[in-house]
Amino acid sequence: MNAGLLGPLRTPRAALDAIRLNEDPAQARELQALGEAANYVLSLTRPHPELGRSGSVCPYAAGGLQRQSILLTSLSLDTPDHDALAQVMHGVRNMVIEMGGTPEEAKLRAILVVLTGLDTSEAAPLVESVQRELKPFFVSVGLMIGEFFPGCAAPGLHNPDFRPLDTSFCGLAVRRMMANDVVFLLDQDCYVRSYLDEFGQDGAKRLARMLADGSCPPHRAEAIGQLLAERAGTSRLVAAEA
Repeated sequence: MNAGLLGPLRTPRAALDAIRLNEDPAQARELQALGEAANYVLSLTRPHPELGRSGSVCPYAAGGLQRQSILLTSLSLDTPDHDALAQVMHGVRNMVIEMGGTPEEAKLRAILVVLTGLDTSEAAPLVESVQRELKPFFVSVGLMIGEFFPGCAAPGLHNPDFRPLDTSFCGLAVRRMMANDVVFLLDQDCYVRSYLDEFGQDGAKRLARMLADGSCPPHRAEAIGQLLAERAGTSRLVAAEA
C-alpha cells in the first residue's frame, strides 16, 4: 500500500462543496468523514471556551485555509494494518516536502489523512501507534505528525482539561514544523536536537528563554541545558574554524 491509494486531495471547503453537491454518491462514506474533518479544521480558526487563552484554537489555520495549503484526503482500510498505514504516511511525508507553492504556502502546508472503513475501536489505536512510531523520523526532517481520534486524551497547552485532538473522525496529519512546536518536542533529546537543527540560533534562544522562565518540564531542564551548551560549543568551534 502506498500514498497512491489515497483519495483526491481537497481543501476543506472543496470537501464540503462535494458533499453539498452530492458529487459522488458511491463515495458517501468517505465524503462524510472528510466533511467531519473539514468542519474540524474550520473550527480551529475560531476561539474555544476551554482553550485557556484568547484567539483562535490554531493561529495558523486561517492562513493555511486562505492559501489553500491545508488539504484533506481519505484512506479506506479493510484491516488495521500498522505497516500499511505507516507506508502511506511516509508517502504523505514526501508529498508535503515536495509540493510547490510560495514560501508562505509551503510553511503552512498540511495534509490530513482521514481513515475510513474501520470501526473507531480499530482505527483509534492504529492511528495512535503509527503516530508514535513515525514521530521521531518525521521530526528529524522538520515535520510534525499529529493524531486525531474520538477520545484522544492529549491535553491542550493552556488548559490541561481541553482535548483539542478529540475528534469525531480518526486520522493523521503531516505538516511543517513551526518554531512554537518546541513545546511538543521537549520530552526526548532527539526531538530537541532536530528542533535546533531546524531553527538554529533562533530556536536556541527560544529554548534558553524557556529554561530561564521555568517553562521547560523540571525533569528535562538539565538535559535541555546540556543540549544547548553542546550546540553553543559546536557553533563557536565552527565560527573559529571559519
